[in-house]
Amino acid sequence: MNSLTLSKLQLFFDNLETTEACLRDVRVLLNFLIDYSIKRGLLPITFASIMPLIEAEAKKPTRKIERSRFSQEEIDNLWKCTDNALCRLILFYIYTGLRYSELKNAEWHENYVSITKAKTPAGIRDVPLSDKALSLLPLPEYEYKDYLLDLKATFPEHTPHDTRHTFTSLMTEAEVDPRLLKKILGHKPKDITEEVYTHISMEKLREAVNKI
Repeated sequence: MNSLTLSKLQLFFDNLETTEACLRDVRVLLNFLIDYSIKRGLLPITFASIMPLIEAEAKKPTRKIERSRFSQEEIDNLWKCTDNALCRLILFYIYTGLRYSELKNAEWHENYVSITKAKTPAGIRDVPLSDKALSLLPLPEYEYKDYLLDLKATFPEHTPHDTRHTFTSLMTEAEVDPRLLKKILGHKPKDITEEVYTHISMEKLREAVNKI
């Protein structure tokens, strides 16, 4: 770190063939490394002002991630093999909208799960379990790498996030109030009116998820 100079960093960014999103991540990482080094006396305090001087331009377009919902036929077929661990787990994700990381650290209750760790305050929430979701319990133990490999082998056109996308689509088609859906998904409310829905009862939330 103490061998870094403005010219070296600028040359690095000039030769970086990447997207705008990746550029932001690189800047964030370098800022963390610089702060770490300054606190430990490896760099002078004045070095903290170097990153704003760097000029960087994305040379590749940001890749748009295409979401593919599970079709009704695929869902029906999954219900026919609920004795299979993978089928049960995929269905549970479809009927809850949960992410793998959320479910792994969730606190279980009678008819809902509590998410206690999240990237944003809105992500910390209680997620209702519909009657269909409850019927899939107990869930099988699945390491993420194994789940990902088995999912791709069985449904090569799908990603783990497609279950969440499918849940959102099904809830929207069932005409569930968008404010309730945001609450269940852990999305931040847009205004004070939507904030009221952060105090909605679990009974009301379960009514919403039981519509699909």
